[in-house]
Amino acid sequence: MQQAILILVLCLAPFITLFAQYTTVQFNLEKNYFNEGQPLPAERPLMFTGSLPAGAELLEISILPEKAKASKDALYTATWKQQTSNNNGLYNLAVNYPLRSSSNYDFKFQFFRPMSANERAELGRKIAGQVIAYSDAGMRLGANKMTWASNKRRLLNGMNQLVEEALANYRNPNDVAFLSFSRAIAKQLDQMDSESPLGKDSVALTAWRSRLEQQQAALHRQITAEVDQIMTQNWLVLSADYYIDNYETEQKQRSFALNIGYGGVYLSGQFDDLTYGDAPYLGLAFPLSNSNIAPKFLRNSSVTLGAFIQNFTDAEGHEVSGVVVNRPMYLGLDYKLFQFVRFNAGATLLESSRPIMDANGMELGIDRQIFVRPFIGLSARIDLSIQLGK
Repeated sequence: MQQAILILVLCLAPFITLFAQYTTVQFNLEKNYFNEGQPLPAERPLMFTGSLPAGAELLEISILPEKAKASKDALYTATWKQQTSNNNGLYNLAVNYPLRSSSNYDFKFQFFRPMSANERAELGRKIAGQVIAYSDAGMRLGANKMTWASNKRRLLNGMNQLVEEALANYRNPNDVAFLSFSRAIAKQLDQMDSESPLGKDSVALTAWRSRLEQQQAALHRQITAEVDQIMTQNWLVLSADYYIDNYETEQKQRSFALNIGYGGVYLSGQFDDLTYGDAPYLGLAFPLSNSNIAPKFLRNSSVTLGAFIQNFTDAEGHEVSGVVVNRPMYLGLDYKLFQFVRFNAGATLLESSRPIMDANGMELGIDRQIFVRPFIGLSARIDLSIQLGK
């Protein structure tokens, strides 16, 4: 018995791992919101689930920026297709587009159902009629000459665009999309373009118009045949459309860290006669980005601010301290080298105090100078976090 359980666990392990990396999001059709109105999880892959409208066999989920103006603004689109009839009226669709925290998005849910043969035939007649009317409108027939309202290439592009727009609310489950009409239609247009009267008398002109009408009828038949061929596919029609406007994501905790390190500060001198100060330092680090989907450099870098816990001594033996807290203060960047080790570099704000002496060696006062010098160091950090609103 134990051996059988072990084999079962080993077999299911890859699937458990697969689903464990997704966070489930329940979409309620009636209320048109997610997870009982809670903010959406941020910065991790999502598994959208919910019930299907009656007859729906395909679902498209589009993620759009807040207050998007059109579907073309979609940031990401995921598609679910019914593979078997044993889904109990439910869908599970992985969406591998991590959402940013403390942000708002629009969502479009479009459900598609199969079309009947009569519906496909009616759609085909409608599309063919529109394309034929468009092609006829592109012809300009004069007394003895036929011209195009625009060039033939634009006419063909317009015919293709008409079909694409007519199929905007339809999907093909086999992903057989309409690309363009065939070369045969382009040849038919060329044939019409090549027709010209054989003379200027009425008989020649009548014969010319008759040939054009025959060519035009042949074009109509070719358009109808190609549209009918498109409609032989098992098309699905949009049956339900839901739009969720301006939906927020969860607010992520903002983190900062306590930096404890040891570093050195350049004070003066050349490379072969360098004066520097070194001491432990203590400060705070604020990440350049708390987002898991930010570039690696931003994820591994922080702005750090703090102070050295000891003052320094310059080349003349005078104390070098700092302003405000009477300790050298620094501002810089730190970068993750290892799990707990950070490289720090930046600038240190320093203050030197030197006595002002007269000719007899009497002290007249103190000369205070504030200056900035670079520093480098290595530090360890203790990560902390706070919850901030938008």
